[in-house]
Amino acid sequence: MKVLVCMLSLVATTQFAHAGGYEKSVFWSAKWSALGGAASAGATGADALYFNPAGLAKGKSHELSLNLSPTFGLFDGPSSNSLTQVERERELSPVGALLGSYRVNEKLAIGLGYYAAGGSKSDYENNTFVKAAGGNYDLQPNVSGDLAVSEVSLGAGYQLNNNFSFGLAYRFIIANADFETAGLSSGALIGSKIEDLSTTDHGFRLGIQYENDAKNFGASFVWRSEVDLKLEEGTSSGRVDNTATVQDLVGSNTMAVENTFPEEFALGAFYKLNERNTMFFEFSHKNYSANKELAISGDLNLPAGLGGTSLTENGRSNISQAWKDMNTIRLGYEYLMMNDDALRFGVAWSNQVTQANLSRSTFTAPGDAYSLTAGYGTKFSETILFDVAGEYTWSSGTGNHNLGSNGLTNQFASGEFDSNSLVVHFTTKFMF
Repeated sequence: MKVLVCMLSLVATTQFAHAGGYEKSVFWSAKWSALGGAASAGATGADALYFNPAGLAKGKSHELSLNLSPTFGLFDGPSSNSLTQVERERELSPVGALLGSYRVNEKLAIGLGYYAAGGSKSDYENNTFVKAAGGNYDLQPNVSGDLAVSEVSLGAGYQLNNNFSFGLAYRFIIANADFETAGLSSGALIGSKIEDLSTTDHGFRLGIQYENDAKNFGASFVWRSEVDLKLEEGTSSGRVDNTATVQDLVGSNTMAVENTFPEEFALGAFYKLNERNTMFFEFSHKNYSANKELAISGDLNLPAGLGGTSLTENGRSNISQAWKDMNTIRLGYEYLMMNDDALRFGVAWSNQVTQANLSRSTFTAPGDAYSLTAGYGTKFSETILFDVAGEYTWSSGTGNHNLGSNGLTNQFASGEFDSNSLVVHFTTKFMF
């Protein structure tokens, strides 16, 4: 029981360096991470609840899947209008998942799971901003982002015949966030913080799997519904430096931030070259272009001595995004050795999501993202399977942040943006 509670707490605090938007191109499961994340056509049993619920019906027994993926993520890039760049360290995020499946009969299985679905984490402390007239502001605000998106899912898979299976999963989404930002307005430097934002919502995942009679080829389709997240009841605070004095902002506990966890479509396939060699492929499309801006509302004002002006009225503090849709191609290869242990290798590519002229140090870098993976799988017994994998994901590009639709000048220095993560994936699966 203590192990289960620990796993749940790890998933609940999940953040990671992303390949685009709020998601990595390769997620937790050690087996499927080693195959570049190309899971939708081949995933069966408990893990299929997340990758493709149709695969629940193809599990050979009841299963419990424990997954842990300690992720060491690094975001780097200009975080002020100064050429002086804050030195960054890797952030550890204990990404994980806990899933189970139960075979009701030969055709029907159900699954229940709690897993990391998305997020990001970056922190730039004590940033130096330069005055227009020369010299530096006394205020050195922090710039940070800390988002965790996890899901509780309940689903079912049904095997229609020897070739087709279908699945549907209900997703209960839990999102928590804190962030800090800085901007210039009429010569004043404003550093603001919003923390303890949270929300819950729901969505669905639908999947289909096909396998030919020879069992050497399979194909899949997965759809994930869009979820509009409005994180609320956040607490705001901050400081303003008008070059003469540094004063506290007037905050509240009424803050809200709105954004979208996007719709996704995925197509996958696997092909067995022979009994020991199998290739996996997947293409996915995520509609991140739905995120035009990070909409901020609530009460955050300048102090009375500086006019008491609202910093959020009429979208004044909204953060421009104008993200591009995220397309990902995943390839994997598995070799079964003579003792049926498995060697796996994978690669994944995702296109640029962040616009170069709207780059931010807390967004993914304005460039394509790449992942290289490798792993090993073995059986401890007929009822206990163990997999391990390593992953390196990186993205980089040159950009800057121009004035968006908001009224604050959030212009940072141009420069090189980089985001990357080192991950070790572990999975232990119990068969009953």
